[in-house]
Amino acid sequence: MTREQRALVRIVKLCRRPNHRISRQIRLMELALEGLGVPTNARNAEIQKVLQERREVALQHVAARQIGGDSEAA
Repeated sequence: MTREQRALVRIVKLCRRPNHRISRQIRLMELALEGLGVPTNARNAEIQKVLQERREVALQHVAARQIGGDSEAA
């Protein structure tokens, strides 16, 4: 079985079971990068970029809610 086929089989298995440890989207991205032959270090760097972007977006949402909440109270 080729590297690509193994990655696809792992994606299918992942989609069939719940995964509470890590976001399914990130795990799918990791498996797809693996199937494409991206080295482990580069995969990890990509995952860290995505996680950082998600943190930033979450912080922006929190800040927007705080600003919105403050203006409603005034």
